[in-house]
Amino acid sequence: MACSRRLYRDIDYYVFQVPESGTYDIYTEGTTDTVLQVEDGLYQILTRDDDGGEGKNASVRIDLTAGDTIWIRIGAYGNHGTGDYDFIIADGKTRTTWNWIVPAAARISGAAGTRWVTDLVIRNQGSTPADAMMEYWPQEGIQPTPIPISIQPGAVMKIDNVIEDRFQLLESAGAIRVSSNQPILVSSRTYNLLEEGTYGQAIPGQREEDALLEGERGYLIGLAESDTHRTNLGFVNPLSSDSTVRITMYDTTGNPIGSSRSWTLSGHSFVQIDHVLEQFGTPPIEEARAEVEILSGAVFSYISIVDQKTGDPVYRPVQRALGATRGLPGVSRAPGEAGTLWRTELWILSTSSYEQEAILKFLPRQGESGYEDLPLIIQPGAMIHVNDALNEISHIAEGSGTYVLETGPEVLVTGRTYTEKEIGTYGQGLVSLRPDLAISGENAGYLIMGEETEKSRSNLGLINPGQDPVDITLQGISPDGTTLLSHQWTIEGESSVQVDHILTLFSQNDLGSATIRISISDPDRGGSIWAWLSVVDQVTGDAVFEEAVVESMGPPPQNRTLLSPVSKRPHQPRILGTLP
Repeated sequence: MACSRRLYRDIDYYVFQVPESGTYDIYTEGTTDTVLQVEDGLYQILTRDDDGGEGKNASVRIDLTAGDTIWIRIGAYGNHGTGDYDFIIADGKTRTTWNWIVPAAARISGAAGTRWVTDLVIRNQGSTPADAMMEYWPQEGIQPTPIPISIQPGAVMKIDNVIEDRFQLLESAGAIRVSSNQPILVSSRTYNLLEEGTYGQAIPGQREEDALLEGERGYLIGLAESDTHRTNLGFVNPLSSDSTVRITMYDTTGNPIGSSRSWTLSGHSFVQIDHVLEQFGTPPIEEARAEVEILSGAVFSYISIVDQKTGDPVYRPVQRALGATRGLPGVSRAPGEAGTLWRTELWILSTSSYEQEAILKFLPRQGESGYEDLPLIIQPGAMIHVNDALNEISHIAEGSGTYVLETGPEVLVTGRTYTEKEIGTYGQGLVSLRPDLAISGENAGYLIMGEETEKSRSNLGLINPGQDPVDITLQGISPDGTTLLSHQWTIEGESSVQVDHILTLFSQNDLGSATIRISISDPDRGGSIWAWLSVVDQVTGDAVFEEAVVESMGPPPQNRTLLSPVSKRPHQPRILGTLP
């Protein structure tokens, strides 16, 4: 299993019940200098480590017996620091199963005459055929029989209207789980199908082990319930047992809206609450944010904010308060086709009970001059919302690029780039990018949603947040896994690049669709980049956003699943000193 934590105090404790006898690796990942100690139920030290893992991370290997309970103590070196870390328990075996969750999928009628359909995309990252199983967990009705599929090495399977095509359901919404014996990547697009084109949202697959676990908190930003927008809140329980989640709503100043509410989800289930803010207060509620707390089990959570006129949705997954630097790509203030003016609205949220300082940087397109950094002071629990960020914050009349927010881990950022017409607004949600998920010399990034047809086009974004240039290689891969043309690119320091109609660079023939692989050309030189794709409907101009998924180029990982019951250990009535 794996979970992300932040050391707010000197020491974190966890309890782990051993599911089966064997050798286990227990370790941390991240930039915090950690110390790890394993104790039995009588507080006897079984093993401990300081820097046995990568960098300053702690790592131990220990033989454990099924049914035993151990206590895992993680602290900063010297017990005086704080910081972020990922905590992993692996069973020491080479991974044999990859499980992905698509938190929301539909083939259903919605509000204001909308008709929602989901297209699913799966890529086999392995070297042998992937034997996979698709499960569908509907909100209502009996779960249909799982569907087996097979995907050749390096190939992509796209299933249009997957709920009807594979599960034979005509009026249903739910979550999809894809399990495979080979490493896979999974993504999807759920959209409102109209005669004049589509308005939709990309809903990326999430690795099952990335769910919020018991004791963890996450945050959902920018909820609204008004004449112009509505918000739907969704949960998925990936476990076979019950999970319970509590939601607390806050306004822009950090004051609660109504009372907290809890939901208990049965095993392998999906729940979506439409117009969720109506359960916490009386609309209109123009601005809100939600705190998600897992009381038991494991849960994925998201919101979908829908324009009341166009029906265009924006999907936002829950964010953890991790990482001190975050990027927001696709920021724009520029004219478009048919008289449109694209602009970016920005949300910045402090999850801290203390005043927070931040630096907002704007990284322009490569070749353009830089801009001054903007210092910010964010009040405790406050949420800042700006409708036209480049104009109102950066005083840029026309331009595009990336925002980088340098701050503490308690500050989160998200956004949307959109245009407004008489029929309402439409655009794409922007995903907050973390440095630990950037493409570096040790991994490669993949984008699997690329299309270039009469209906859709794809634009590639590349961001170098560092000061030195980074040389990269772009590789096109056809849907059947055939390698296409490759291109070398240099991204200058603190700049961004957008390549429109990117798929036309990889073949002289019409591809229709393709995967893009991005890697660092010279890993020894260091550096890292973020990459993303904007897939645009050729008729409506509506776009969806895909963040590159980073995959290690090393050996197969160990098993890291949610099946191991790990929870935060209650505080013990004893004095905790510095580890000897």
